[in-house]
Amino acid sequence: MGLFQWLWKERQQPSNETSKRKLVKQGDRSYIEDVPYLLPKDKQEIDRLDLQHYLLRYMLQRNYFAPIHNPGRILDIGCGTGRWAIEMAESLPKTEVVGLDIIEPKVAIEGRPKNVLFMQRDVLKGIPFSSSLFDYTHMRFLIAALPQNKYQDVVNAMVRVVRPGGWVEIAEPGLMINADTGLDTLWNWLIVLGKRRSIDMTAGEHLPRFLENAGLTNVALKTVTIPCGMHGGQVGEMSAKNIISLLGGLREPVIALKIATAAQFDHMFERTKSELANPKGSAMGPMYIAVGQRPK
Repeated sequence: MGLFQWLWKERQQPSNETSKRKLVKQGDRSYIEDVPYLLPKDKQEIDRLDLQHYLLRYMLQRNYFAPIHNPGRILDIGCGTGRWAIEMAESLPKTEVVGLDIIEPKVAIEGRPKNVLFMQRDVLKGIPFSSSLFDYTHMRFLIAALPQNKYQDVVNAMVRVVRPGGWVEIAEPGLMINADTGLDTLWNWLIVLGKRRSIDMTAGEHLPRFLENAGLTNVALKTVTIPCGMHGGQVGEMSAKNIISLLGGLREPVIALKIATAAQFDHMFERTKSELANPKGSAMGPMYIAVGQRPK
């Protein structure tokens, strides 16, 4: 039985990991219950994640940096909306692409490439594949979902399931640079919210260390700085939309945990929107992309 045939059979089997995740309402947003993930899981967040994907692809002019050549199998950890996995499957029609997420993406099977498959799994409980099964494992934007004491474990699991000579790639955002008062305040509240859930929002700066600790060689880091606001032209405008949507999704948990009052949050949120609309602004957001190779 091939990998995809086995996966199709496996995904039909009920288990504790694949049980339906409960969404809870906070204000007008929906969040996944009983997980550390900081952000909502709803239509608005789906749109933001897709915008974030298109923004990064536009900035990088590609979907990956690992030096892969016609890989047989790719695993995408925390696949979100499935956009990255689908595009990889379309560009590599002979490659089997598997995406894992705590909630399976709602992507219509009709029109989906036949070489991509999505499964619902909580990677905090491990990656459910045998060792050395994939040629390339990929993870990005999970900084707000993985507790500080679990991030290395997930990277170790990504390394375990990649074959000797295969590549691992992880990408995470860094802290905002040159942010004005509103954006700086909201970003600091995000950091505090992360700490309340044992999440380190500064982990992006340390990606090479995670790969080296997992035993990878040929570790390399690429840093891309993205303008955020009208001063950055089209890219800056897209980035501002992404940041405003992201920060808006934090309103309810920030208020619920008494990090700020509703009035304080709303004031800083409106101030942030004004700051990002100012063509004289200078806010920037770094993106860290690290790759490493499993020794042969």
